Amino acid sequence: MNTRSQSVSKVSPAPDGLFGLHEGDARKLDYLLGKFSSEREPLLTCTITSPPYGNLKNYGHPDQVGWGQPYDEYLTSLRSIFRNVRKHTRDDGSLWVVVDTLRPHNEEGIWTLEPLPFQLSQQLTEVGWSLRDIIIWKKNKTVPWASPGRLRNAFEYVMFFVKTESFKYRVDRLRETDRLEQWWVKWPERYNPLGKFPENVWEIPIQTQGQWSSTSIQHACPLPPDLVERMLFLSTDPGDVVFDPFAGSGVVLAEAERLGRRPVGIELVKKNKDMYERFVRPEITKRRGRDRLAEQQAHNEYLYNTILKLRVVKYGRQLLDGAAKAGPDSPSPLLAIVTADVKKKS
Repeated sequence: MNTRSQSVSKVSPAPDGLFGLHEGDARKLDYLLGKFSSEREPLLTCTITSPPYGNLKNYGHPDQVGWGQPYDEYLTSLRSIFRNVRKHTRDDGSLWVVVDTLRPHNEEGIWTLEPLPFQLSQQLTEVGWSLRDIIIWKKNKTVPWASPGRLRNAFEYVMFFVKTESFKYRVDRLRETDRLEQWWVKWPERYNPLGKFPENVWEIPIQTQGQWSSTSIQHACPLPPDLVERMLFLSTDPGDVVFDPFAGSGVVLAEAERLGRRPVGIELVKKNKDMYERFVRPEITKRRGRDRLAEQQAHNEYLYNTILKLRVVKYGRQLLDGAAKAGPDSPSPLLAIVTADVKKKS
């Protein structure tokens, strides 16, 4: 796999030249994907991204989306970008958008809360995406601020969109199997052998940065690899193309590559692209060597076999109890057979 970063305007016609992090503008997506993808034969399976939050963050580029734009123009830019992403997305593809509310100030210096997740959802719905789920990402660590009229914000929204009803959704990969042992023996019939259905609240802390950091990733809004991993497990398979139009430090791309997907990303700020090449990609590859999916599937298989065995034992016990209470003259042929068999063996 060729993971060299290139300018969007200088994409190699060879397919291997596509994968990696490209320096460029997400609003010019067709310059990157036009030689490899079309609306008739789209390339992307999954897009995972966190767009710039309006005027909340200045990334230091004169052409950036968000900072310096009127709010309506900012929403229009995002609408256009995600409409183009949909054009290049396969029918079984999906879109994950991590986004938060905003607090813009008016001319008098007074701020009111802008529900960006729901405004953006409306924009994406109008261009053809279907909102399938909203997940609460409880991130714990946040910028330390306090303001009258609003409590400390410790979560963000993760919105899951699909293109058609044939979208990939491998939910069994995320089923929860912890702390079920106490219930297995008494009520094995009540639980799915693969584990509990995942919840829509994900508690995943963001990485510590700065002086006390154990990572070289330094970015205004870093996505934790564990968060990206869950999205990839749910909606992609090995070999799928994973895209991030606002790649930042490239965590989505590095995590996708680690899990055997083919990453494509666009980032406007050159220093973020350099950070991805020098630190993020090698760091995630080196430090995250565990195959969590294989571990989870092995545990799920153990749970599956255990619950099925317990069901058989409990069902047999209930049959014997019923036969003993009914007696040999029971009208049930099954109970009569079980009773006769028990007497024969005794």
